[in-house]
Amino acid sequence: MTGFSMFAGYTYNERTMLSLGIADPEVELGSEVTLVWGEEGGGSRKTTVEPHQQTNIRAIVSPAPYSRAAREEYATGWRTEAQ
Repeated sequence: MTGFSMFAGYTYNERTMLSLGIADPEVELGSEVTLVWGEEGGGSRKTTVEPHQQTNIRAIVSPAPYSRAAREEYATGWRTEAQ
């Protein structure tokens, strides 16, 4: 296991699906990884989880925040420090 996803959704600003997650530090930016989407056993008893099947999704490891403007132009801090 390289990491895990904590949130997924569509961003209209970037016009793409994004999944916020955590990856091992050894995984380089730009690496292609496989994300296992969904919960084991087709879901859970959570009222916000519909029955589903787990599926593999290809993903590219990208910096956070994903938006270049947010990374480079926002107030100085951890987001704008040189990588």
